[in-house]
Parts: sequence; C-alpha cells; structure tokens
Amino acid sequence: MESIYRITPNVLAFVVLSIFWLFAYNRLDRRDNMSRLFLRMSAIIIPLLLVEALTVLINNQPVDWFVPLSIVLHVLLFAMAPILTYLWYRFVTGMLQSESMHNKKRHYMPEIFAGLVVFVTLMTPFFGWMFTVSAANVYQRGPAFLVSVVIVYGFLFVALVHVLRYRRTMIPQERMPFVVFCMLPIFGGLLQGLFYGLLTMWSSAAFTLLFAYVFLEQRLIRTDYLTGAWRRETFMNYLDDLIEQRRVKALSIAYIDVDRLKRINDNHGHAAGDLMLKAVVQNILATSGPFDVCARFGGDEFVWLVHTEDTGDVKQRLDTVEATLVNQLADTPMAHLASFSWGVGRFEPNRQSFESFLHEIDRKMYATKQAKVHLETMEGASNHE
Repeated sequence: MESIYRITPNVLAFVVLSIFWLFAYNRLDRRDNMSRLFLRMSAIIIPLLLVEALTVLINNQPVDWFVPLSIVLHVLLFAMAPILTYLWYRFVTGMLQSESMHNKKRHYMPEIFAGLVVFVTLMTPFFGWMFTVSAANVYQRGPAFLVSVVIVYGFLFVALVHVLRYRRTMIPQERMPFVVFCMLPIFGGLLQGLFYGLLTMWSSAAFTLLFAYVFLEQRLIRTDYLTGAWRRETFMNYLDDLIEQRRVKALSIAYIDVDRLKRINDNHGHAAGDLMLKAVVQNILATSGPFDVCARFGGDEFVWLVHTEDTGDVKQRLDTVEATLVNQLADTPMAHLASFSWGVGRFEPNRQSFESFLHEIDRKMYATKQAKVHLETMEGASNHE
C-alpha cells in the first residue's frame, strides 16, 4: 500500500499531462520550433512517469525476472533525463532569444554532456557506474550518480541563468512564469535526490509543462502569427515597463516600412508578399542584440527597438539587413522589389512621449519613401526617353 501512495503523484501527472498533450497537439502550430520542443518534452515525460512508478512497484520484489526488468527501466530513466533537461534548456533559450540568434550562437558542449550521461548509463548494466540492482532486486545508486545529477540539473540552472540575464527582454507578465518553469523541476529533483524514495522529479516536470502550454498559448496572442515579431500591444507593454522601471535613459528606435508591398501582392500573389515580410523580420532579428525587439505595427510597418544611443550604428545595421534581404531574394521574381524605408531616432523617455517620437520617425520614414518614389519616377522617365 505504501508503494501505491508513493506513485500517486506520477499517475496523476500522467493522466493530466496526457490530456494536455492531446489538446496541445491539435491546437499548437507544429511548424513552430518552440511548440515542437514542448510536444517532444511532453512525449518523453508521459511514458517515463509510468516507468518510474513501475520501478517503485517492482523494487525489492523477489521475482527473478524483475531484476532484468528493473535494470532496463532504470536505464531508460537515467538515459532520458539528460535528453529531457537539454530540451528544457533549448526551450527556455529559444523563447528568450530570436531563433536566428540562438542558432548563430549555438555551442555543442550541452550535447556532449548529455551524450556523456547517456553513454555512461548504457554501460551501467555492465559496469554498475550509475546504479546497481542486486540479485534480490534491490536498487542502489552507483558512483557516477552524482555526476549525472550535476549534468542533468546543470541544464536547468543554466536555463535559469538565461532567464535572469534576459529578464529585460520580457514583458512583466512573463518573468514569474519563466522563473517557475526553471525552478520547479530543480526543486522537485533536489527533493528526490536528497530523500530517497520520494517521487517528485518527473511529476514536478510534468506539472511545470502545464505552465509551458499556457505560456505558448499566450505567446500566440502576443506575437504576430506570420512574421514572429511582437504585436503592437506587446511592444507597448514592454516599453512602458522599461520607462516605468527607469532602466534606460535613451535608446534608438527605427520605424520601418516595406516598399512596394501592394505591388508585390498584386503582381506575384500574397504568398510572395508574406515571404517578403517574413524575410524582413528574420534579417532584423538576425542583426539584433540580445535585448533588442522587433514589433509589427501595421500591415507592412515594423518598429525596431535597439538598446543603443548610437543611431548611426542602427542605420548601418539597417543597411546590412537590406543588403542581406536583396541577396536572400535574389533568385525570386521580386528580387528587384526587395527594399524598405526607415526613419531612425534617439528616444529619451524623460524628454518626450513615445507617441510624439513615433510621429517624428514616421515622418523621416515617409520622406525617405517619397525620395525613393521620386527617384524611380525619374529613372523610369529617363529609360523611356
């Protein structure tokens, strides 16, 4: 009966997370990297909740075939733990940084550490490194157990460090869920590590994923579905928080308008126009720093907030973005239409309102666009002659 009580949290977590996984599989966009990571993590935890419960039920039971079964089950638990927490780390860092930045700065040490734990676990039935199961079917931790714990939970600690580092990029409503998402499985794992027999590691991770699902649903509301940029409301909440907390004295903001989007839609179809918008945002994010954000303010209009007072640097980055955009679309029928206009300014919250500042850089952007139209008209007339 004691064993039944011990496995109750796992069974409950299995039922709840299974229901949420089925619901999430049908609702989330499976083309989105973060949604796929969530579904993968859930798909790992759901069966392992029952695997861990089964190890509790058969441990110390003097049945011959329970011994090899216990070894196989424990190998599964120890081998999948680093894979899960590695995905956890990827999920957190992916949510905090643009995917393009995340890939650009990606290192392979996490995969090496996770692979090391998996290798040691697979060798454990032969050498007893991670655990042993006696002939009487009694499980005991091995000499490499603590090393595994350090690596597995190291991923979660690193994820928590990322949350603290990138907290400035979060809107206020995001900060506490991110902290809970990192801390709860750490707390559950530490409890299980300190008190042998307590099942809190996998169940705490399972219930934490419920927070992740809610977060992903909210993310769909906060971000533009097509481009992945923030929505205007999300951007304004973030900017208001920056101003309220007085965390910046000045920063640079660019107002960006994609050129000739209507002509692209009319001549090449809306799919081509969507491709142009996504390419613009993708290249802006690839040029962004860790605390910079991009938001879609209208059909073809974007605002890029850059944490620097040097507007010249922002202009150079925009030139780079435009050049990259042209190269990226060079093999498409709209290559000659790939451009955008912008207005850039230095925003000082203590000196002016954002509305008046936005109007100011909008005028700069419009002047640039009109100059381009005039130049195209003159070139067209010259070619006609």
